Amino acid sequence: MRYFRIVFTLFVLILVLSACAKVVAPEGGDQDTTPPKILKQSIANGSTNITPKRIEFETDENIQIGNSSEIIVTPRPPKPGHLRRAAKNFK
Repeated sequence: MRYFRIVFTLFVLILVLSACAKVVAPEGGDQDTTPPKILKQSIANGSTNITPKRIEFETDENIQIGNSSEIIVTPRPPKPGHLRRAAKNFK
């Protein structure tokens, strides 16, 4: 009887421990294929022959940028600028 109780206890213990949730990384969902939309910009779209000292725009989602070489500005400015980012705002 005592042997049966020990075997039964071990069986229940193994069963309970094997039924616990497994720790896995989150899947992350579907791939984001839609580009962010520009909500506000400091220069009117289609402007020509302007020489602003600063260009700013705001997007509808956060954007991760490693460095300013990932932003393409055409035509190229005479002096390379630097990028300052604050959440959804870029300067």
